[in-house]
Amino acid sequence: MLLTNARQEHRPRELGPIPRLMDLLVLIDCAFKPRSTLRTMAEIRADMTAGVQARIAMLRLLTMEHLLHRAPADTLSQWDLIDDHLEALRVKSPLELQVHAILVIRRDWELFTGNVMFADIPDESIQIPGPIEVDVEIQDVQARFGLNPLPKVMSQLLESKIAPPQ
Repeated sequence: MLLTNARQEHRPRELGPIPRLMDLLVLIDCAFKPRSTLRTMAEIRADMTAGVQARIAMLRLLTMEHLLHRAPADTLSQWDLIDDHLEALRVKSPLELQVHAILVIRRDWELFTGNVMFADIPDESIQIPGPIEVDVEIQDVQARFGLNPLPKVMSQLLESKIAPPQ
């Protein structure tokens, strides 16, 4: 499901635009629920916390990055790549983690607007934010909120980044 409309499935069909993050979350939610228990958009949105959205956006970016940028001789699976990325995140500070989440969500929203076909997205733009991007964003956050922003401030900042686009 992370590659919805990014590649052809087992049954050939015409691909559409890459879904926006919330649309992808709804697809995932519906796929794992029996038809008799389908939920409203408000119910689904209530369960899709900032953390859930950041994680799904990260998984989608990593999966697409692997699909596009894997070297022919590379034997790592997408799950190896995901495991390596999660392992690298484990040693990050809370500020680095929050900034990383903000950048991942921002990248997801910039790339997957719900009306862009996968073939129209430049391959080089489909990648997880790198250390330089994270450092620049950390400097911006620290300039606005001090060297050690309170966790509550960072949570509010992340929540503001996932507010539904107007």
